[in-house]
Amino acid sequence: MTIRPRADEDMAAVMDLLAAENLPLDALEATEGWVAEEAGVIIGHVALEAAGDAVLVRSLVVAPASRGRGLGDRLMQAAEAAAGARPRYLKTDTVGPWMVARGYRLARPDEIPAGIQATSQFAGGACACTPVLVQGLPAAPRGPGFLARGGWLIPALPLWFLA
Repeated sequence: MTIRPRADEDMAAVMDLLAAENLPLDALEATEGWVAEEAGVIIGHVALEAAGDAVLVRSLVVAPASRGRGLGDRLMQAAEAAAGARPRYLKTDTVGPWMVARGYRLARPDEIPAGIQATSQFAGGACACTPVLVQGLPAAPRGPGFLARGGWLIPALPLWFLA
């Protein structure tokens, strides 16, 4: 199994993986991506969408038959290395606990820069109630309406944090 930069000829397989998991396909061509490939088959993907001085991590997917082998972790390592010191944002209601374990935390609305809010993941039909996580910013200050939990603040408690 190899993690490598996504090539144009990978796009059809990547789109199939994303569609199978009901993940957004919008503006994927505007991203820098990486694929996990095994025996000539694309079995995973992650992408970064540049937005000013920050990046949006998006389109993280691993084929169901390939899960549990650390592919998501290896894909995220590639994306995070490419992001460098730039803050990384992620909008998710599926992998939140896993991302928190990786060092991400819930972002306050005022911490989400205009460039990130202008991405396709935040536009149109994307659910406004989906939690946004961030890595690479200083700890959020305490304030009214925020609860401290494990060193980070939660403005609203998504259901996956109750598990």
